[in-house]
Amino acid sequence: MPNGGASGSVCDTIPVSYSNDIVPILTSNNCFSCHASTNPVFTDYASVYSVRNTILGSIQHAPGFDPMPQGQPQLADSLIQKFECWLEAGAPDN
Repeated sequence: MPNGGASGSVCDTIPVSYSNDIVPILTSNNCFSCHASTNPVFTDYASVYSVRNTILGSIQHAPGFDPMPQGQPQLADSLIQKFECWLEAGAPDN
């Protein structure tokens, strides 16, 4: 997770909302365009929450995960950071 060093986490200064920040990342052409029809795992909070760590590994292009979005460049660091901060906050349904 992101860490701002001794002063605390970078996430302390980035408020993240599931509905305002995470859903737009997933429902844009980043995820939803492919997964909605073939593997509808992003249909609601519960389904996203259940695969949250897999989503993070995939969007980070981490070893052992399928890099997503498939066949596309990695998401912008700012979008990945929002997802990381959402997880650091306990992945709230807000």
